[in-house]
Amino acid sequence: MKLFATLRIALGRGNVIIDTDHRLTVDELIDEVSRAVGEDIRPWLVTPENEIQIGTMILLEGKNILHMDGLATPVEAATVSIFPPAGGG
Repeated sequence: MKLFATLRIALGRGNVIIDTDHRLTVDELIDEVSRAVGEDIRPWLVTPENEIQIGTMILLEGKNILHMDGLATPVEAATVSIFPPAGGG
């Protein structure tokens, strides 16, 4: 998984590799990455109602998961890129 912008800065890393023997959904992958980095990244990306935060982009092999099955999109051996909401002016 590739991390960008403020998420990358906050975690101090730009890549996280998750190795699993079964298929994960994007939702499950977020939890796995949280465990791997020792910090819950879910609040950065997902609302309390379990919807993708407005302004967040999660790409699977360069395709926005909003155009797939959202957080239920299955992930196999793929590159996932996460861009948290941006701010500023």
